[in-house]
Formats: sequence, C-alpha cells, structure tokens
Amino acid sequence: MKLGHLLLSLCLLTTVTGCIPLLVTGGLAGGIALSVDTARIDLDTTIDRAWEVTYQVLESKGEILSEDSAEGVIRARIQETSVIAYVARVTYDSGDTSVWVDISARRKALPHVDMAFEIINEIQGRI
Repeated sequence: MKLGHLLLSLCLLTTVTGCIPLLVTGGLAGGIALSVDTARIDLDTTIDRAWEVTYQVLESKGEILSEDSAEGVIRARIQETSVIAYVARVTYDSGDTSVWVDISARRKALPHVDMAFEIINEIQGRI
C-alpha cells in the first residue's frame, strides 16, 4: 500500500513540476540537485558573495541580458543557450542558513543540463 502511495506521489510530482528532481551527491555540503534543465548547489557563503561570483561567471561566459538583485535573478545568453541563475538564502527548520544557486539552461527550448553543470562547477571553483 505504501509503495502504491509513493508511486502515485511520484507521478503527481512529475505531472505538476514537469520533472523528476534527483540528488547527486559529491564532496559538497548539500550536493547538487538536478532537474531536467536545472542544477542547484548549496553553498556555505554569503548571499552577496554568491551573487558576485555567479554574475562574474555568467559575464565571462556570455552576455548578461538582465539582473534583479532584489529577486536574486540573472538572465544571460551563452553560446545560443538561455541561462537563468537564481541566488537565494535558505533558512532550514533547524535555524541554519545556506545559500542556493540554481542554474537553468535551455537551448532552443530544450534542456541543456551540461551547460548548467559547467556553470555550477565554475561557481563552486571560485567560491
């Protein structure tokens, strides 16, 4: 019965979000979360530093189209790929805080997850 509920929940999650989130762990505090077109990294830094590094990486790889630091969103174009970076401070139930950087990459409306991982890895290397 529990397995049936789990499978139904997974199907509903896929239908609602359009993707199945996965967790890829590595030598990181929180690992890298992955969906169809997005990679997320959990960083132990300030939100200002995460924003600065994310902006620098995107600017070095392509063209910044828009930025909204209040919302934590940077839009860029890199090698014909539309990239959106989300930088946010997260507070967990335990009271601990962290900074998440999400990189969403799409080329001609199709996910380009390799580009998202390339950007995430460069951000991680600079922090």
